[in-house]
Amino acid sequence: MMNKNKSDYSQLISQKSINYFIQKHQLPEDFEKLILNYYIPLISWISERVNNYSPYIFGINGPIGSGKSTLADFIKSSIQPHLNGGVAVLSLDDFYFTKKERVHLSKTIHPLLITRGVPGTHDISMLLDYINRLKNLTLGREIMLPQFNKAKDDREPSSEWRQVTGPIDLIVIEGWCLSNTPIKPNFLKESINQLEQSMDSEGIWRNYVNQQLAGNYRDLSGLINTLLFLNPPNMEILNTWRAKQESKLVSKNKKYKTNLMHGKSLTFFMQHFERWTKDNLLKMPKKADIIFNLNKKHNCFEALYK
Repeated sequence: MMNKNKSDYSQLISQKSINYFIQKHQLPEDFEKLILNYYIPLISWISERVNNYSPYIFGINGPIGSGKSTLADFIKSSIQPHLNGGVAVLSLDDFYFTKKERVHLSKTIHPLLITRGVPGTHDISMLLDYINRLKNLTLGREIMLPQFNKAKDDREPSSEWRQVTGPIDLIVIEGWCLSNTPIKPNFLKESINQLEQSMDSEGIWRNYVNQQLAGNYRDLSGLINTLLFLNPPNMEILNTWRAKQESKLVSKNKKYKTNLMHGKSLTFFMQHFERWTKDNLLKMPKKADIIFNLNKKHNCFEALYK
């Protein structure tokens, strides 16, 4: 149980746990400064608000490779031992449609929907159902949370899903398009990269993706109590950050390394996200409740709390 007089987590998080976290996520040693200066104050800020909601839903938005899953895991591992209930982390990535379902989308709507990532390739109805189940999870009851394997490009069998036990005090949701809003239709007319020019010249794919943000993605956004935005220095750095993610996936998934991306395949993949990422970089600093401004080395140099 959390002692309400000890909301300063700098006294509660040990050096040993920080070292373990850095090793677990294959982070550089100087990542400790980010934890001490920004992550731990954020944990303290969250802890003061958790008990005011049932449960408290904290969202993390940021472009691909910006560190959303790392931050979400730190929040869970640090705050979990000090709550009466549990912490559940939900990633939009774990709610991608299965490969079979995306093949169907690619045949019935547009071929580009075979590629996971953009709005319209997530099963948001499934995610909303799991949030509702977590909110109503009673003491001692358990549910299994879906897992998606990016190396296999498919959802894991239920035997590989993560177990959480109720009640749940905090739900952390992270995703690159979490709380994004649609782009105005007239801005979709012209292609902005080679992928759109060669594979979506008529705009069918990008209009379909954009329309999804006005549907149940908006319903998901309405459930979030606080939204944090990881703000990169520019668009160009994102390919470099994503390449580092792929390297980590290769080391963890030797069996499926041929399915992982590099070079031209990575550039092609990132072009799927370019349009909405650029729009997000303009809108999200005004919309988010908390902003972590990042430099090229992934380090936060400023935290803004509104």
